[in-house]
Amino acid sequence: ILNKALSSVEQRTQEQLVRSVLGEAARDGRKPAVIWVLSNPNLARLFDRVVVLDRGTAVEDGNYDQLMSRKGVFAGLLAS
Repeated sequence: ILNKALSSVEQRTQEQLVRSVLGEAARDGRKPAVIWVLSNPNLARLFDRVVVLDRGTAVEDGNYDQLMSRKGVFAGLLAS
């Protein structure tokens, strides 16, 4: 579980680090659950499942493409 672990890091470096961590976690065919609170919503495309919270309540759930096509809260985060 990582909670905004990269918020003070430049965006390109954030993506490199997330890719590295997820790659290492999946090494040797492992499939662990990784829960990551992102400070950069663009990085959500690197995850299989995205849960969007609003004031502690789950308001959207799906993969990146599903959430973008719904044009809901998640899409709004990326538009701003």
